[in-house]
Amino acid sequence: MGFAFGLFAIFSILRYRTVTVPVREMGYFFVSVTLGIINALTGTEDGFWLLAAANIIILAVAWVIDFGIKITHENSKEIIYDRVDLLNADKQKELLIDLQERTGLPIHRIEILRIDFLKDTVRMNVFYNAAKNESPSAAIGNDDED
Repeated sequence: MGFAFGLFAIFSILRYRTVTVPVREMGYFFVSVTLGIINALTGTEDGFWLLAAANIIILAVAWVIDFGIKITHENSKEIIYDRVDLLNADKQKELLIDLQERTGLPIHRIEILRIDFLKDTVRMNVFYNAAKNESPSAAIGNDDED
């Protein structure tokens, strides 16, 4: 139990005290640190083949998670939208259809950030599923908002 808490402490310190690193690279880093600690603390006189099998299993699981499983990612984009009339709860379906037609994205959820009734614009985050995780990009729409 103490070993597990020690690993958790090491990983927490490394995760929160380093420069922002992509999740994939941080996962590989954690796997390599874990393998190093396991290999350093395990005696090879009795269980060399068990240790080798554990290493192979850990690496195989990491490979399957990274390349073998097709995971859909929920991506988001911030947009500035000009149809305030569709924000009514009764017109939510129309809003999603209009956003999908305008952006070409399979939007399934929206989050309203700010409504400006003077300019008839809405700043919102739109969420859509994709096979690849995309980095956040600049807002889609008018840039003359502020």
